[in-house]
Amino acid sequence: MAYFPILINLENKKCLIVGAGEVGFRKAKLLAQFNPKKIVIVDPKINSSIKEELNKISSVELLERSFCEKDLEDKDLVIASTNDSNLNNKISELCKKKKILCNVVDVPDLSSFIVPAILNMEDLIIAVSTSGGSPALAKKIKEEIRGLFGEEYKVWIKILKKLRPHILNLKLGKEKNREIFNLLTQKDVLVLIQKKDKKGLKNKILSITSSKLKNIIDEIIDECVN
Repeated sequence: MAYFPILINLENKKCLIVGAGEVGFRKAKLLAQFNPKKIVIVDPKINSSIKEELNKISSVELLERSFCEKDLEDKDLVIASTNDSNLNNKISELCKKKKILCNVVDVPDLSSFIVPAILNMEDLIIAVSTSGGSPALAKKIKEEIRGLFGEEYKVWIKILKKLRPHILNLKLGKEKNREIFNLLTQKDVLVLIQKKDKKGLKNKILSITSSKLKNIIDEIIDECVN
């Protein structure tokens, strides 16, 4: 099966997790990182320690009862993580009929999407998938990738994110913009960020962009580089 990787904005989305065991708990913590409007968790019996941890997540609503079809109302994304294969199958079928994105944990054939191993570094999000073939290997690869990207990458992305609209506002044309953005992603810029060399970084970015942005560049570097 071929999977097309996408990133979904969950901020105004309502999510449902059926099953609050260790797997459901992990999925809830993962979803919570991306600020959904609400995460409803349904399970007739929730372990006291897991319940305590889930209650710390402001977006979580716990329903200690069995799943019913009504739980799917207004939901944008569903994760079925119960130990009951018949129930998981039922949830999958209902979601297909209602055209709701659904993941049945560890059963790709019943899922409309699969959850990759995710490295979340604020604006830098790296997802690794083996298309359901080996989640353990995807996790291992993710941990190997983690070692390649330090805190300096967060700073780099913040700078580029703040600079981008100002560069576009110069209306230099697509080719010139492409040249500027490529130069801003070269290693010499990263080295200056690693060294926290504000003066050198300001001069470097100024030489790549435009003197019109001097004050803006100064403000951005002072804000992002500590």
